[in-house]
Order: sequence, then C-alpha cells, then structure tokens
Amino acid sequence: MSDIDIAVLWNKDEKEKLKKSLLLQSQIKERLRAEYIEVGSLNDQALSFCYNVIKDGICIFGKEKDRVEYETSILNEYLDFSYLAEEYNRAFSQAIRKEK
Repeated sequence: MSDIDIAVLWNKDEKEKLKKSLLLQSQIKERLRAEYIEVGSLNDQALSFCYNVIKDGICIFGKEKDRVEYETSILNEYLDFSYLAEEYNRAFSQAIRKEK
C-alpha cells in the first residue's frame, strides 16, 4: 500500500489554506480513485520538512520565478540553521561522553 503526499505553497495572504487543502485532497482522491492521499500546506511546516520537500520532492506545477524564490529562501535558512544544529549536537554528544 503506497500513499501520495502533496505539499502546496499558498499565497502568503491566503486565508482559507486548510479548507482549500482539504478540497484539493478530496478532488484528487476522487479523480485518481486513490484512498491514501494527503494534501498539506508548505506555509505552515517546519524548516526541515520544507527542505526535504525541495530535496526529495517533485514539483508538478508552479511558476518558475516563485519556485526559485521559495527554494532559495528555504535552502538559505536550512544551511544557516544546520550549522547551529551540528554545533548543538556536537556539544551535546561531548557532554554525554563526559558523564560516562
């Protein structure tokens, strides 16, 4: 059994993201006759999730300019954050080793 996950990047001022996501999910399920489809908003996700969507996902529709701007923004944030996360993990590992 496989599933399909679809992430949508809504306009920043979109008020009804959840309602539109659920409607889109319902329409896709009906057309594909598939049970396991989930549509979510990229606007409200964690940075690591958005990074993985960019890294592993496939863009099936979007304006090139908007996609490039979004991906650049997420990649810059992720790379800035990943350095801090690595430093934190290194310090945490050292502290654990000292306790042993």
